[in-house]
Amino acid sequence: MEFCLLEHRLKRLVQRLQKHNRALEIFEHNDIVYGEIIGRGGEGVVQRCTIHYNGLPVDAAVKILNDNSDDAIGITLDEIEMLCLGLDPIIQTTLQVYGVAAIPDENSDHGHLVIITEAGLMNALQLYQDYDVPLNVTFDLWSRMAAAIYSLHTKKILHQDIKPENILIMGIDRDRSGQIQKVDAKIIDLGMGKRLFTTTVITDEILGTVGYHPPEVLLEDAYDFRADVFMLGVTYCVLHLNSDFLKKQLNSLLKKLHDAKKKGMVGRSLYNIICKSMDDTDLPTKVRNMIITMLEHQDKRTIPLPEVVEICRTEARRAREEQSRLPPVLSPVAPYPLSPVVVLSRTPMRHKSTDKDTEQPQDSGFSSILDCKSNANKRARRSCTFSDSGMSNDVNSNGTDTNSKEPIKRKRRNRNASECAPDEVFELPSPAIKRQRRHTGASDRAAKEQPVTTPAKFRSRANTMPAAAPAINRKRRHTGASDREAKTPAKTPSKKQAKTPAKISRSKSLPGSAHQNGSASEDMYSRVKKSPRAQRL
Repeated sequence: MEFCLLEHRLKRLVQRLQKHNRALEIFEHNDIVYGEIIGRGGEGVVQRCTIHYNGLPVDAAVKILNDNSDDAIGITLDEIEMLCLGLDPIIQTTLQVYGVAAIPDENSDHGHLVIITEAGLMNALQLYQDYDVPLNVTFDLWSRMAAAIYSLHTKKILHQDIKPENILIMGIDRDRSGQIQKVDAKIIDLGMGKRLFTTTVITDEILGTVGYHPPEVLLEDAYDFRADVFMLGVTYCVLHLNSDFLKKQLNSLLKKLHDAKKKGMVGRSLYNIICKSMDDTDLPTKVRNMIITMLEHQDKRTIPLPEVVEICRTEARRAREEQSRLPPVLSPVAPYPLSPVVVLSRTPMRHKSTDKDTEQPQDSGFSSILDCKSNANKRARRSCTFSDSGMSNDVNSNGTDTNSKEPIKRKRRNRNASECAPDEVFELPSPAIKRQRRHTGASDRAAKEQPVTTPAKFRSRANTMPAAAPAINRKRRHTGASDREAKTPAKTPSKKQAKTPAKISRSKSLPGSAHQNGSASEDMYSRVKKSPRAQRL
C-alpha cells in the first residue's frame, strides 16, 4: 500500500474509535526502538520494543506484517478495531493496543504497517508445556477465559479461533515455595473475528484451526455465538493434558478430533476420545459434565458462559482449600532462594547424675528453629548448654544446674558440638561473667608490674601518708589530693593508738608505703596479724 494512503486509513481508524470513546495513538517511525524477536507467525514477526510516549519510555511489543497488500492491511485494521472495542474496564478481555505506525520503505513510495501492543510472557500452550500448573489455578484460568469470551459476545464480537495459542499470559504470581498461585491472561488474535449484528452467520469458508472448530462450521451450516463455546470446551481439554503429551502428540490428537467430527461424533463420544490421552480422575463430576455439554451439537449446547464461569470459580475455590491442607512442596522454579535455617532436635538431653548406676533425664524445651543470620540467636547461645543430643536452658549464671545440685564446670568452647564425646558438656561463659571481667579495670600486665605491698586494710591512716615523693604526688594529683596536704608531715601515733589495732582503710594501697614506715609499722603489722579478727578476715 502506498505510504500516503496508509496514513490516511490510519487517521480514519482513529476517528472511528473516538466515536466509541476508544483512544489509539499514531506513532512516528523514530519513536520506536526495536528489540529482540519473541515470536513468528504466518502474519508477521513480533518483537520487543520501547516506545517514547509523551517523552517517557514505555516497554511494549511491536508486530510487523509480512503482507502489506491492500487486503491484508484492511483485515489487520479491522482486527485492531475489534481489539479496541473489546476492551472492558473491569474484566480482562483483549490485548490492549497502544497505537499503530506507518513505516516508509526506503526504495519505494510504499509503506508497511506496524502494531504496538502491550507485551506478554507466553501463550497458554507454552505455559502448560513448560510448567506444572496446580488444578485450582487451572480452574481459575478457565473461569477468566470464559468471562473474557462472554464479554466479547456482549459487545457483538465473535472470535471464531479460540485455542491455547490465542490465550496470552500476562503475569504469573507465585508463593514463597515457588508454586504458581494465579495466572493473568488475555484474548489475542481477532483476525478471524466478526462483529455479529444478526442472529446467525452463514459462511462459505471454514474458519478456525483443525481440531478446534465446531461441527456446524465443518458442515457449512449456520452458526452463532455458541461456536465459541465449543472451541472453549476443546481448549479446556487440551489444557488438562500432561506436558509431555502437549509437546509430542498434540497434533495427532487434533487430527483424530477433526476426523471424528466429520463422522458426526459429538458430546460424550468426542470426550471419550480425549480421555484416552488425558487423566480426568482429578476432574470433579460437575466440571466433566460441563465440558461434555460444551462439546455437544449446536442444538444441545445449552450451557451459558456465565454458568461456566460460576462452576469453574466454585471448583477453583474447593481445590484451593484441599491444596492448603497438604504439606508445602518446593517447586523446581523458585523466584528467590530461601533463607537457611537450623533445626534443633527434640530429643531430650541426658544429664549425668550423682549416682553412677542410674541416669536421670533432664527436661529440655521444645525444638526451635533459629535463623542463622539473626543476632538474637548469638545472644541466646551464650546462656545455653549444647550437647550432641539437644539444647538445655536450665543453667543459671553461677554455673549450677537448676534441676541438679551438681555444679557444671565451665570450659572454653574450642570445637563444635558434633565433635564432643556423648557425655561431655561444654558451655560458653555467661554475659554476667563477661561483664565482671570487663569492669575489673586491671590488666594482667599492670598486675605484674605492681610490687608486693602490705594489704591496705591492715594499715592505719597515719602509715598510709608517708613523705611526699614525685611519683606519689602525681598519684595524689590524679586522685584529687592537693599539694599542700601532701607536704604536711605525718603525725607520730601516741602510745594508746599504738596498742589498739589500726582501722581498716578502704582506700587503694600505694606502692612502697610498707617499706617507708620502718620497724614500728612492721611490729604493729605482726600484732594485728595474730589477732582473732584478722584471722577471720
